[in-house]
Amino acid sequence: MTRALIRCDGATASSRLVSEVWDQQIVINHQGPRQDLNLRIENISHAVLRNVDDQASDFVRIAAYVYAADQSLRRGGLRDIYGKRWTREIAFAIPVLDAAFWSQNEVCEHLSDVLLFMTGDTCRFEFTQARPGTIQLILEFDPKAPLYDHPDSVILFSGGADSLCAVVELVKSQNRRPILVSHRSTPRHDALQSKLVLLLRERFPDWVFPHISVWIHRMGTEANEITQRSRSFLFLTLGTVVAAQLGLEEVFIPDNGVVSLNLPKTPQVAGTLASRSTHPKSIQRFQELSDLVFHNRVRVTNPLLLLTRSETMSILLHHGCPELLQETVSCAKARGRSRATPHCGVCSQCVDRRFGSLAAGLEEHDLVEKYGVDVFLDSLEEGDPRTQAESHIRFAIEIHGSSEDDLFARYGELYDCILPDDPNPDTTARDLLALLRRHADQVLGVIESYVQRYAMSFLKGELPAACLLRLVMAGEHLRSPRSVYMEQISGVLTQALPKTFQSRPPHNEHEVQDAADAALTAAKTRLDRELPLMPFAGISTKPDFATSTGNECTDWLFVEMKYLRTRQRLNSAVTEITSRIHIYGQQGAYVLFGVYDPNRFIVDDNKFTTDLQQISDNIWVAVIR
Repeated sequence: MTRALIRCDGATASSRLVSEVWDQQIVINHQGPRQDLNLRIENISHAVLRNVDDQASDFVRIAAYVYAADQSLRRGGLRDIYGKRWTREIAFAIPVLDAAFWSQNEVCEHLSDVLLFMTGDTCRFEFTQARPGTIQLILEFDPKAPLYDHPDSVILFSGGADSLCAVVELVKSQNRRPILVSHRSTPRHDALQSKLVLLLRERFPDWVFPHISVWIHRMGTEANEITQRSRSFLFLTLGTVVAAQLGLEEVFIPDNGVVSLNLPKTPQVAGTLASRSTHPKSIQRFQELSDLVFHNRVRVTNPLLLLTRSETMSILLHHGCPELLQETVSCAKARGRSRATPHCGVCSQCVDRRFGSLAAGLEEHDLVEKYGVDVFLDSLEEGDPRTQAESHIRFAIEIHGSSEDDLFARYGELYDCILPDDPNPDTTARDLLALLRRHADQVLGVIESYVQRYAMSFLKGELPAACLLRLVMAGEHLRSPRSVYMEQISGVLTQALPKTFQSRPPHNEHEVQDAADAALTAAKTRLDRELPLMPFAGISTKPDFATSTGNECTDWLFVEMKYLRTRQRLNSAVTEITSRIHIYGQQGAYVLFGVYDPNRFIVDDNKFTTDLQQISDNIWVAVIR
């Protein structure tokens, strides 16, 4: 875990903080000669936000400092495939205009709690009283901006499909008059958001769609960390500050329900490794903090919580503006992409968007040409691109075939989505399960339609072997990631051991174990990058090689090697494997037994492996020659 001390705008950290051991110490300034954080509010009508009160000003800057620190501290990178360095401990020294308020234990605890759930980071805060006039927000007024004709709410506007759909629904179905608040991080984002606002004004002239843009980004250097788990905290802060300053009571943060719940589609994506940007618990915890800052004046909700991606996109079709969809960008890896193909096509957001637009009947308004990869028809590289696509379908199948009890047992994260103060938890549970089932039906419906559409191409052999449709037709999406991972490891051993012992046979089993260990160690980075699933680890039994990385044995994979040096060794090896299977099984662990049999003492490989594997679902056996 990385530990970092962050000093903001000249704040002096206490001797207690300074005396602690820190991996990094970083200074962040949003003004002055050493400015490295841009914090500027633009597009503000002369009648709005003329006087930002001290607590609101402090709130924006605190969120901006947290966001800048999040970008400055790496979470481990690609090599940290088990997330050992994902979480961080960060201490902030921050000057504020109202130190007495922010230093209260209750306020600090709520601030830390919401960030812990959203980001996974443990954050501590020390607030000092700033000198008057030293840390004011910069407000740039545009006298030509549309006048704010009695707005009634604030909606956070990212430029993605969901935020656009939510704006259209509020204005057309509910006759609302929302102010659009955006976070500008790059000029490209700014251009995207501004163009969408202009299109909304042209398409729906009954409302002026006032737009407030806030520039908050690092200056001078590129971000060290791009996951940005704190961005939603910053976004919510901006929205509630604008609402509170205008006397508005509602702030909407739109995200379709399946994305908001964000259940892990693969076992390795747990906790904040899966984004919690609009998770119900994130919104609840932010609401509790907002109530302290604004004295219960602002209510935060997600208007799309019970809609799937397809149902959300259907809003545009319902209101006669489906052409607006092509102006939005949803890609998680959009940075650096060309304007011709703003979507990569293989990240989780792109995969979800393609399935959603197809299910909604919006294919002609979500052109495949806008994607770097056609997830259905182009070859998918091994690793994340293939895993994302297959997991999307596997997730839908698991939901489709599970009972209500099974779903809660399989996805314990669902319990976090039902808040403690929910007056009707049973109804909420049913609503969430119904949401997931509709999502599953829509995903499977898209796959069924595409399989039928391209059946002849499949029969003619015109589809790439590694495209999603071929993989689905071959049943690859039904194979568990663990099975695929075991096959990858078996493949490494099958290639490495014969080469190692091509000039002479191994003297004993220990030599085989050493050779296997060396081969897997050399291939580990590639294997983990392609299928970052579960660590090697050891428990009460002692496998031939393992390294401990966790506390739950269900996350552990064991690899044990057996060497059939003589025919007599075959029977004793089978006895050893059988006894080990029962020990591992009692602890719920997974194990791959690699049996090195260069002299072919095993007569029937398939019967040998099947007889052993049928003892437990968590067991794999590979014969290696």
